[in-house]
Amino acid sequence: MSNPNDTYLNEKNMHKSLYVLDKASLERATNYIQDYYSENISIDSLCRITYMGRTKFKVLFKQYFHCTVTEYIREVRVNKAKDLLKNTSIPIIEVASMVGYNNPGRFSHIFMEDTGSYPSEYRVSNRSE
Repeated sequence: MSNPNDTYLNEKNMHKSLYVLDKASLERATNYIQDYYSENISIDSLCRITYMGRTKFKVLFKQYFHCTVTEYIREVRVNKAKDLLKNTSIPIIEVASMVGYNNPGRFSHIFMEDTGSYPSEYRVSNRSE
């Protein structure tokens, strides 16, 4: 005769496994964002990568990373731009394009909101020697 507690423990472990699988799927999405930040990344493409529906993906992403997918992509792009501005002489218009912004004005606005300085100011004050 089976013990009812065995069934409970198996169900509990099953839910834990789903959590691990969801986390692994979300990590695939963040790896994709890290690799393809310069491209147009859609929620639908990330859902395909994670094998999740839109709602589940967006809810779990925010739960695990404490930000929306859009905020995460923006943070990755701004951090890549900061690195390029610090360590290269690539023109700002090209940096914008390299990190996924086709509109340099929009890039400057976002960069200013996130860092407190415009890209040109950031470059001057954070230049690697």
